[in-house]
Amino acid sequence: MARNLKGLITSLIVASVIGLFYFLEMLTPLELSLGYDYTFLLKKKVSSIPNIKIIGIDPKSLEKVGSFPWRRDLYADLIKYLGNNPKVIGFDILLSESSLYPEDDIVLSKEIKKSKKIVLPVSLENDPENNSKLAFFFPIPEFSNNSKALGIVNFTTDDDGIVRKTKVFQETETTNKRINIFSYELAKVYLDKENLNLPETIYCNFQGQNEIFSIYPFYDVISGKVPPETFKDSVVIVGALAEGLQDRLSSPLGTMEGVVYHAQLVSNILKNDYIVPTSKSLNIMFIFIVAICSYLIWKYLETINQVITII
Repeated sequence: MARNLKGLITSLIVASVIGLFYFLEMLTPLELSLGYDYTFLLKKKVSSIPNIKIIGIDPKSLEKVGSFPWRRDLYADLIKYLGNNPKVIGFDILLSESSLYPEDDIVLSKEIKKSKKIVLPVSLENDPENNSKLAFFFPIPEFSNNSKALGIVNFTTDDDGIVRKTKVFQETETTNKRINIFSYELAKVYLDKENLNLPETIYCNFQGQNEIFSIYPFYDVISGKVPPETFKDSVVIVGALAEGLQDRLSSPLGTMEGVVYHAQLVSNILKNDYIVPTSKSLNIMFIFIVAICSYLIWKYLETINQVITII
């Protein structure tokens, strides 16, 4: 009896120590690398996601069109060319300053207004007036006022520099505005819903790398090599794929372009298969349940079976 009691107390002490380490987030790096990152390396990748298409500012397009940034009448031409085929078009391209060619801004603004399905990016950066605070940087009013929606395009990295989790909305101390993430707004327009019931923070359920999306060079689309019907009833995201444009992040699957990460999140939201972290209290409860189960295994099974089963 005393031996059994000693085993139970030992199990509970170990559980308490592990629970304390977990509560103090000392186990977070191990949790993320083994419980999150490694899962994606083992999981079978999906073959394709047909309803999300990327129009990439890739090396070929830079070679044909010229160095970036491009004149904005090109984006107006793209919107006009795609017509009513996509359900939503998102530009992962910052438009927070007026162009050197004001006439281009006027043309693009008209096409954004006419389309009624354009989602534009908002950047969250250091406030120029107070570097200790963050501020939203919106597209210029001509674009913001005519767009269907605006969404945050910034990424949040963990301490190891890898992007895993995303806050569904952001707020700043300098304004009372709450801005949803870019992917949320794209999914909302695609589904034609006012709101989506999402938790405050989601972890991306990575489905694969670039190969799971249909990706088209910007130049091929704008020059008519890709028929506009290709994008029928799709989410279309326009963004940088060329290495020199530096829109890249570290993911559990390796280096990934920002536009591809947005596409991953859109897919997660549309399929409702994003990852939501369990609460600390539930995880600590699970630790103690495992501890008690381990004790029962130790008590009732032979030594060799104890070791195998506990492992």
